[in-house]
Amino acid sequence: GGYFIWVKFPPTINADEFLSYSTENYGVRFMAGTKTNPFPNDEDDIIGTAIKSCARICFADLNRKDLRKGTETFVEAFQSYITTIE
Repeated sequence: GGYFIWVKFPPTINADEFLSYSTENYGVRFMAGTKTNPFPNDEDDIIGTAIKSCARICFADLNRKDLRKGTETFVEAFQSYITTIE
């Protein structure tokens, strides 16, 4: 909700690792789902397991041109990233 959208990756994608890759190689940043886990120390953490493959993206301060460019770069970064883990 609010000024964020959630992206759910395939379960084999670790959003923390993709964040490192996308920031280093493409300058793309987002909040990895694990950073939003309300129960990070729970051993039976079903929520944490599910959101490790999610990203929260803020779009509050961007104009349409920057949103388009950011989306294109995010997709490009993801397409490149998945080739490195296959």
